Amino acid sequence: FHKLQILSWAVHIFVVGGFVGILFTALVNDFQDGYVPVLIIYFLSLTVLILSYAYCLLSDPAKPSPIGLDCKAIVKNNRADERYCRVCKKKIPGLDHHCEWLGTCIGESNYFAFFSLIS
Repeated sequence: FHKLQILSWAVHIFVVGGFVGILFTALVNDFQDGYVPVLIIYFLSLTVLILSYAYCLLSDPAKPSPIGLDCKAIVKNNRADERYCRVCKKKIPGLDHHCEWLGTCIGESNYFAFFSLIS
C-alpha cells in the first residue's frame, strides 16, 4: 500500500467518526438546536464521498464508462486517444494520470467520480 492510501483511509475514518459524533449529539439533544439540516448535508456529502471513492477503486479505467458520461469535455487535456500506464500495464482511454493515492489510473471512464471525490 502507498502512504497516501493509508492517509486517505485515516481521513475517511475521521469523516465517518465525525458523522457518528454529530448523530450521537443530535440523538442526545432530541434533534433540537438545528441538527437535522447539518445531518442531512453531512450524510449527503459522506454518501457522495464513499460512492465516488468506491467507483474509482472498483472500476477498470481501461474499459469504457458504463454510465455513458461523456467525460471528454471534463478531462483537462481532452485526450480521446489511449495512453499506456507503466504502473497498471494497461492502455487507458483519455489517461490523465496514475493516482498513487487511489492506486489506479484516472482516465475517461472514472474521471467524473475522481473529480467528485476531490471536490
